Amino acid sequence: MTDQRRTLEREILLALWKIHALHHAAQEPIYGNGLLKELRRHGYDPSPGTIYPMLARMLRHGWLRQEPSDDNANSTRILYTITPLGRETLAEITSKVEEVHRELRNG
Repeated sequence: MTDQRRTLEREILLALWKIHALHHAAQEPIYGNGLLKELRRHGYDPSPGTIYPMLARMLRHGWLRQEPSDDNANSTRILYTITPLGRETLAEITSKVEEVHRELRNG
């Protein structure tokens, strides 16, 4: 990975990945590997070494909470669900992203 790519990921893309995590956690519980797959589906290439610390920070901020999986086949899987604070945060972010999107589209 180039220095330019690392800088882009640290400075911009990580914020977008957090928005993805909140968005999907608002719809249903998420888990680390599932989030990795979802982000890759969108053309990103995050590493587990980036995603799991990101999820841990989101837990510390109170945006997500952890729940053990009730699926016996994946008993070590940790599920993340959005908290009320996470929903408030997502609503505010959504408004800001929509504003930026309008500016980008309209020049």
